[in-house]
Amino acid sequence: MLVLMLSRDAPRWMKAQREHRWDRFTHGELAGQTLGIIGYGNSGQDLARKAQACHMKVQALRRSPSGETDGQIRLLYGDAGLKQLLDTSDFVVVTAPVTSETRGMLGRPQLRRMKPGTFLIVISRGGIVDEEALLEVLEDGHLAGAGLDAHGVEPLPEGSPLWDMPRVIVTPHNGATTDATLERGHAILLDNVSRWAAGRSLRNVVDRSRGY
Repeated sequence: MLVLMLSRDAPRWMKAQREHRWDRFTHGELAGQTLGIIGYGNSGQDLARKAQACHMKVQALRRSPSGETDGQIRLLYGDAGLKQLLDTSDFVVVTAPVTSETRGMLGRPQLRRMKPGTFLIVISRGGIVDEEALLEVLEDGHLAGAGLDAHGVEPLPEGSPLWDMPRVIVTPHNGATTDATLERGHAILLDNVSRWAAGRSLRNVVDRSRGY
């Protein structure tokens, strides 16, 4: 949703509606654009399928090497892979967990490395992106905009400049706040209780060495 809203500049439409203005303008589209996903777990893989349905080219950074591609998804690894993703993506979406390895991984050098006019979307956890550096690259126009559902401090402080920045969409970390999400969580819990009672392996076991 955030990728599409930023591409089409949906906030401009909403502002025009509030002002009762018929504001036609030329906007972007997703077809042919490159989406870079940082974190290729369940959320990243689900996002990749949705992006392909919008005819986007998709590349993803993941923690552990497992081949060069996943279907038509280009897989990247390590610091070299992150640099390549930042160099070539039109949209960068953060879906990684926050761990000792990912905290602060998108700081000033990485944000400056992104192509001018790129959009940044954060939907997993705050703390992965340096928000002071993000403010800089948004204020000077290096990035075209940002969609932020996860923040370094939550709730986002009332005085944060991000609230009022043009081409920035702030949402209160509720990208998955649906009744169906709760039902899926309950189903996993009940399944795990049955597995535990039967002495079978559990789903979604936390790897403490990885931090998630």
